Amino acid sequence: MAGIASTDDTALPGDAGLLRVLAGVLAGSRVGVVLVSPAGVLRWHNSTGAQLLGDSPEARLEGRPLHGFFADDAANRDTLAQVQARLAQGTVLQPGVPLQLARGARWLQLELQQLGPEERAATGLGGALALSDITEQRLQRQAADREGMLLREAARLGHIGAWDLDVLTQQVRWTDEMFAIHDLPLGQAPHPLAALTYYDEASAARLRRAVERAVAQGAPFDLPLGSVSASGQHKRVRVIGSAERDAAGRVVRVVGLCHDITEREQHAQALLDKAAAERASRAKSEFLSRVSHELRTPLNGVLGFAQLLQQRAGELPGWTSEPLRMIRQAGDHLLTLIDDMLDLGSIESGALRLTLAPVALDAVVGEAVRLMAPQALAGRVMLRPWAPSRAWVQADATRLRQVLLNLLSNAIKFNRAGGEVWLLLDGDDHHWTLRVQDSGPGISAERRRDLFQPFNRLGAEETGVPGTGLGLSIARHLTEAMGGRLELAPPGARGTELRVRLQRAEPAAPVAARPPRPTVPAHQRACRVLYVEDHPVNAMLVSEALAVQQPRHELRLAETGEQGLEMVADEPPDIVLLDLNLPGANGYEVLARLRAEPAWAGLPCVAVSADAMPEDLDRARAAGFDDYWTKPLTMNGLAHRIAAIVDGLQSRQASTG
Repeated sequence: MAGIASTDDTALPGDAGLLRVLAGVLAGSRVGVVLVSPAGVLRWHNSTGAQLLGDSPEARLEGRPLHGFFADDAANRDTLAQVQARLAQGTVLQPGVPLQLARGARWLQLELQQLGPEERAATGLGGALALSDITEQRLQRQAADREGMLLREAARLGHIGAWDLDVLTQQVRWTDEMFAIHDLPLGQAPHPLAALTYYDEASAARLRRAVERAVAQGAPFDLPLGSVSASGQHKRVRVIGSAERDAAGRVVRVVGLCHDITEREQHAQALLDKAAAERASRAKSEFLSRVSHELRTPLNGVLGFAQLLQQRAGELPGWTSEPLRMIRQAGDHLLTLIDDMLDLGSIESGALRLTLAPVALDAVVGEAVRLMAPQALAGRVMLRPWAPSRAWVQADATRLRQVLLNLLSNAIKFNRAGGEVWLLLDGDDHHWTLRVQDSGPGISAERRRDLFQPFNRLGAEETGVPGTGLGLSIARHLTEAMGGRLELAPPGARGTELRVRLQRAEPAAPVAARPPRPTVPAHQRACRVLYVEDHPVNAMLVSEALAVQQPRHELRLAETGEQGLEMVADEPPDIVLLDLNLPGANGYEVLARLRAEPAWAGLPCVAVSADAMPEDLDRARAAGFDDYWTKPLTMNGLAHRIAAIVDGLQSRQASTG
């Protein structure tokens, strides 16, 4: 068939009848027109079609299959299959379908124009395709979709719903999150006032008045309200609304937000509760510290003089022996109670400090057994020998020793005369379990669950056996803080068994032994001691203790920090024992002034205080004290402790000098 010239300067197949069919399509220069065979092969195109499908308006694309111009993906294949089916049938495909081009990230919309049977027969065409570039519209729609998706996600994460009320029609629209906030299924949104059934009476009245004022006067509102959702869940919401007016100034719409602030207020309340708990914990710690200080100060005199009198028992009447023993026992019991209370306070406040490292179990158990041997002997209880194990555990050595001392003490106290205590060891690939077993009467079934409760002595308070009821509770907390577990074994054939389970550890690398320091005869290590103490009983106690001990130290006393500094300047001592709570310049200020003077900077200084909280010890070490002695002081061997500090410091200075 002869070609007919078109307004696009491209030969058209067919006759004038075909032109009439395509005339409307060819009118728009921005629309590409492509004629294709029933098999989907290009037969003709205008210049815009070539530009949309090819690289330039002058490109000749006849003879190429339509699908070759588009990206080969699942969506395009499905769409092209639909186009191909319509071409084969000669039917129309409207509205258009989107297809992505193979070259570049561009999209075309295809509309298939129907040809009559005569035209199809005369031309051999399947149809005419109208092409338009929809890339920008699609990108804008995708951006809008992304923005909408982000807004919806933000609303969901922030629990924020949106609503609007048409004042004239009373029609209300809700976003999906509004239904979620009220625990309602998606559906027709109720009037805002209809949702008042979900609010408490006061909140409902406030919201009703606010919406009515917005409709009548255009007044905005922002209300925190209490509500109960459809599921019965108590919530806190914030409802915000504002009015929209028409050109005449009349309120035509009220729009707003509903923000579920339940979690935020719960979080804020949790922070307030946490802050209150921390304040209470600090207040309790300060109270315990103060009580400890006030009790330790007089207890220092009670226990100290009891120790001194026991050391000189031969000079006293015989009848004083038992009263002194009872005084010492009562004082030791009170001191244990104070220490236990401080430990419990540190645990509950989170101030407990541990240093976890590989610990040789043999060494800790051996030391605990040696320390408990006098108590076992007094109670006529046999401590069975510990079988060396070469086991190492991950623990804090000091705290592990404290746990074992508590378990051994209980095993001895609650045993029977002639009873026994065993220390046994079990293990697996990851843990060691130390078992402390006694031959006592055991624990009744109804009391077993109360074993680790603070202050619960399980009836022992009626037996006369001393104790505080805190030891096992503290021992369990300490064991758990070391990554282990303390538990009561199931009832057995004899007594009670407690098990300490700790993680295995690799043996620590051996420390190279230092050459022994030459020993100095005691009489050559006598020291000049300055004790700065404002409490006369404490000063007298140290004076009496050093007067009868070897080596015979020369002791001078000062009552204030200023007086102590004057005595150091007048005749420098070998060591200063420095009470921290002094009138005027306190112990820390005195230490700072000593350290600031080059002549006195290396003078050994020991803090002596009734403050025994962990932070007190940390502060003293950080300040530069060489040691920290907690009242009540142990009088036995006090002179040797003083000499050891002086000798140790002098030895270190010599090795570094």
